[in-house]
Amino acid sequence: MDEATVSAERPFVTTKGSKTIYNVEQSQVAVAGKSSVDILRDLPSLRVDELDGAIRLRGNQSVSIHVNGEPVSMTGNALVQYLKGLSAEDIERVEVNTNPSARYDAEGTAGIVNIVLDRADERGLSGGVSASGGTGPHLNGSGNLGYDRDPWTLYGSYSYRHRTGELVQDLLRRRAGGAASLLVDQSSVRQFGYGGHTFDAEVEYALTPKTTLSLTSTGSVRSNDHRLESTVRRGRPDAARVRETKTDRRSVHLDERLSLSHDFSQEEHELSADLRYQRSDDRDRVREERVPAPPREREETTEDEHDASVKLDYTRPQGEWTIETGYKGALRHLDQRYEVAHADAETGDFAGPPAVSDALTFREQVHAGYGILQRPVGPVDAEVGLRIEHTRTTLTPGGAASDDDRYTDLFPSASLTYEMGRGRRVSLSYSKRIDRPHA
Repeated sequence: MDEATVSAERPFVTTKGSKTIYNVEQSQVAVAGKSSVDILRDLPSLRVDELDGAIRLRGNQSVSIHVNGEPVSMTGNALVQYLKGLSAEDIERVEVNTNPSARYDAEGTAGIVNIVLDRADERGLSGGVSASGGTGPHLNGSGNLGYDRDPWTLYGSYSYRHRTGELVQDLLRRRAGGAASLLVDQSSVRQFGYGGHTFDAEVEYALTPKTTLSLTSTGSVRSNDHRLESTVRRGRPDAARVRETKTDRRSVHLDERLSLSHDFSQEEHELSADLRYQRSDDRDRVREERVPAPPREREETTEDEHDASVKLDYTRPQGEWTIETGYKGALRHLDQRYEVAHADAETGDFAGPPAVSDALTFREQVHAGYGILQRPVGPVDAEVGLRIEHTRTTLTPGGAASDDDRYTDLFPSASLTYEMGRGRRVSLSYSKRIDRPHA
């Protein structure tokens, strides 16, 4: 018979079990100049608060953010700023999993949001460049370059984002009555600016037609500057107090990953191993002044975090059953320091030891193993799984003895999915999740 070509367009929203998949490439909304934060904010049931760094799924802030199937160690404002560095044009789809199976880490009671980045799959050399700008001003730019020729696959991307702005707020309160008198006359000017660089480099080498070795390096450098000047008058219009607060944030994040995968001759029979290391360095400085008086005080917060993990996954079909099992060992080490220094009233210098100094070291080890059984029974797809995690935490406050804790938890999961035809389905699922402490 003659050659036939069948093509179809993937819909914007699809479902797979407890997972809702938003195919960004099929969205009718323009993504030029946008970041991954803008994409998440436009999705149903997802909310991103840039002020406190909270990402909420169905109103629950305990959501785990993944990129290409791997959890991101950052939280709060650091996570939001990192996601701002990911260009929306590099996103293929976003997967929202409200009931993850035992295969995934048990952290995050709201579920998992997985951002899958698009990778050029054209043979040979491919690439692209985009840029945008606007009032404020704000500037965005990104570019990618790919090369695919057996046995090598190379990919690299870079994005830059910079934005500045100003916000003016006025507040006037007077006492009601015949003789109206001034209570508060306040004027605030907030100037802000943030920007960052994000890069991604991937090298993949096919050792054999069924064995692949890959190395992925991702990093970001971000800065966030705020200046708030407030003029306050209370009671007397001529008695004004001027207060100025400056906040500087600097953050560096590195993520290195070495992976090996092997496909056996049988369908869906696969073995994969993954070695990963992450490093985050966050530094905040807040400086408060009263104009024209010398500076009053300075606050500094430093967080240095190291995360390392090793993971092994194995999938094998056995008759009508599919068996999946694996192990993951993770180590997290966090050093945190907080200092407050008061300035000299005459010189304005921050000399001498800090008035307040606090330090904290947090260490966490997690060993986890899981097993999943999956089997279709007619139009019903059944899955049951169990994850076992043993955790050891060590908390060492500055100048105090360490507090050591060990515990073991079981995390079962189960799901039933019934295909009704014509794109309709009914799903019933259960899983146990946990919120781990973040020092």
